[in-house]
Amino acid sequence: MDLDPGLAQYSFINLAGDTLDSGSIPCSAPVDTTAPQTVITKGPRKKSRSKHTTFKFSADESGASFECKLDSRSFKPCSSPEAYKGLKRRSHRFKVRAMDASGNVDPTPAVRTWTIKKKKKTEEAEKRRADGDPADSRLGEIISENLTDSDNRRVAGDHYQVFLLTAPEDSLAQYVIEGRPGAGA
Repeated sequence: MDLDPGLAQYSFINLAGDTLDSGSIPCSAPVDTTAPQTVITKGPRKKSRSKHTTFKFSADESGASFECKLDSRSFKPCSSPEAYKGLKRRSHRFKVRAMDASGNVDPTPAVRTWTIKKKKKTEEAEKRRADGDPADSRLGEIISENLTDSDNRRVAGDHYQVFLLTAPEDSLAQYVIEGRPGAGA
């Protein structure tokens, strides 16, 4: 016997086994009205220096789909993990919400806020050195010779490690050298 998914079959039978009535009545499956809950399981710390980040997230209902939003952008379909690159150095806000198979959307998206801080001067100097800037060619190097300033005064030496070597904006020939005893001091 073929059954219509929207109908239930019934029969009323007395104790003697006689069928008193039979037929079908309309019925429907229970409707899911409960929205899934979304949680961020991995993301950046409150303060970061990286302009790249990845978020991982999940929902309490299997098979849920997700929508993500970064800062003032609109929600868009996404999946875990969701990665962002080349972000600006400022505060950011990431939101993610789950939607279940019945179309219920999490009314309280999971939220993570964080700030991408400016680079430290030593990080900037390392980047310039990597880019071939001669002003920073000795960054991180252990030096043992005596370094002198423009008046031939000793400013560093005896196993100092140069950790910041930058040219002041108003001069191309002078460098500020800050050091600390390096390995072997």
